[in-house]
Amino acid sequence: MKSVAILLLALAIPALVLGEFGYGKPRAPEITAGPLVAGRSLDERAVPLTIGISNNYGAPMSIEFDHNAGGPEPIEGFLAPRQLGASSTTQFAFPTGWAGRINVGKTLNSANSKIEASYVGSTDVDVSYVDGYSVPITCSAQGVAVAGCNIPLFNAGNTCDQVDNNGPVCINPKANVPEGPATPFFAPCQGAAYTYPKDDDANLGGFGTLIDCCVGQSCPAPARQQAKRNLEEREAGDVAGGAFERDHARDLGR
Repeated sequence: MKSVAILLLALAIPALVLGEFGYGKPRAPEITAGPLVAGRSLDERAVPLTIGISNNYGAPMSIEFDHNAGGPEPIEGFLAPRQLGASSTTQFAFPTGWAGRINVGKTLNSANSKIEASYVGSTDVDVSYVDGYSVPITCSAQGVAVAGCNIPLFNAGNTCDQVDNNGPVCINPKANVPEGPATPFFAPCQGAAYTYPKDDDANLGGFGTLIDCCVGQSCPAPARQQAKRNLEEREAGDVAGGAFERDHARDLGR
């Protein structure tokens, strides 16, 4: 028996001593890169989409969640409606394949302003006032505002056609009019936030997996909103300038 044990020990020693990764160390497992999906490996796609929400509105906000039928739940599972206190911040993580909406307003209302996002192929985010408007929202990626509109529409000088006092919320009459255009109440945010179903200038994607959204007038405005405002100011200036020239010419003709 002793000779058999010695023989087995002699056969085992070379495997330990001559291992590729040092004396007595077992062979390390080989790592195989994940297959590419939409230009990225599955290893990269395993990183969740994180959406943060900061409440700069000055009053508590009610938040409600919805996701596409058949799609995955948020990483922490079902998200019940909740309140976000004034000056508070929260965040939520969503897995690959998730697409859905986060409704935000003073009260729970299906027509509230919405953060819409998806993590299918690449990240995509927008702010939607298609169902209605409750509070201004913008969203940023890598510190740059990329979507939404921070204009407080109830104070922008245009009358809402239909007010739901549960909020209040301005119900959007163009919710079922794909090509729009926006009504005067929603027009200041057209192209920055969705103001009718095909207001697709409001949609951008490919921002990585960290999105920061902000509720309130003081939130950073995306460049598209500022560009629209600059254009409107120039057009207003052109109209005023034309009226001045006409009046001046008339005065000279007297």
